Amino acid sequence: MVMFENVVQWFTVVLLALMPISEVRGAIPAGVAMGLSPLSVFVVAVFFNALAFVPVYYGLEYFYGWFSRYEWARNLVERAGAKENGKIAKYGILGLLFFVAIPLPVTGAWTGTLIAWLFKLDFKRAWATVALGVLISGCIVLALTYLGIEMISIL
Repeated sequence: MVMFENVVQWFTVVLLALMPISEVRGAIPAGVAMGLSPLSVFVVAVFFNALAFVPVYYGLEYFYGWFSRYEWARNLVERAGAKENGKIAKYGILGLLFFVAIPLPVTGAWTGTLIAWLFKLDFKRAWATVALGVLISGCIVLALTYLGIEMISIL
């Protein structure tokens, strides 16, 4: 029975890491709160959160290919790309890195992938950048999780 509970806990960490809102911001604290090894939780959460880039990127390609036959869909994507193109041109891949690395809501791998897709950034460079951003974000979340545990233990 203990083994099954452990599988459920790890599945929860993986699922939270893959979800667009929680990502590493939810997976790491949840895994640590469930009593799993913090370093193992960190590695699994970062891996699966960074891995989400591939299906999200190709999913956007697929659905845009399907919806692009409608003028409203083409206009929406073109306007979104043109609206922020100045900022992307100014900050480039480094801006994407900092955007993904900040562990705040709506600044993770999913939104970073959307940005990379909208601005047609090179797939390999964008994936490496998003993965590095997720790694940095995971380090920040792990540190904040430890800090929170220490603060609770002091009280």
